[in-house]
Amino acid sequence: MRRVLLVMEKKALAQGIMGILARRAVPFHDEANYLQMVERVRQEAVETVLIEVSENEGHDIDYCLGACEHLRMEVPECRILLLLPEEREDFVEKTIEAKRSGLIHDFIFLSAGLEYMASSLMAL
Repeated sequence: MRRVLLVMEKKALAQGIMGILARRAVPFHDEANYLQMVERVRQEAVETVLIEVSENEGHDIDYCLGACEHLRMEVPECRILLLLPEEREDFVEKTIEAKRSGLIHDFIFLSAGLEYMASSLMAL
């Protein structure tokens, strides 16, 4: 079973996903500090990361894609799943390009259900 790291701002959403992962006996960790992501991946031997793309400037699509590039360089075997708002066409376009280029493995929208989000993490 893959170890999962959730890097998210939305605490209630993260807790919902963690509850599902716990019920399914999936080992997971959470990290609210995006700058600590690579270190946590190494410390916890994480194989899959879910990164929430925020509409806030601090963790917007450009920031998150840069973090993905860093993670890919440091831990190339780690699988990356982005979680983003579908209303932001610019975010969606950049995310699709990131998937096509191989920077990320997949993405899901914030409007997806918690079960779907957890299943997507488990499927990577």
